[in-house]
Amino acid sequence: MKGYCYEDGYVRTSCKEFNNEDVTDKFIHLTNDAIQCHADDYGKFESGNKMAFSDLNRIIQQQNPDLDFEF
Repeated sequence: MKGYCYEDGYVRTSCKEFNNEDVTDKFIHLTNDAIQCHADDYGKFESGNKMAFSDLNRIIQQQNPDLDFEF
């Protein structure tokens, strides 16, 4: 058996901002591309609703400079 690990990967994102009040909106809570691609706002925040770990780390560091966090 062989396994492969890559230093960079990606996270799937949602085309709508998280809202805990509306648990029925699948476009808020499910980041699966097969679901998200049917939304009118698909790709609104990131191309293809996905972003590299390095891009996510950059955004987290910009918004929280004192946070020691990295994927």
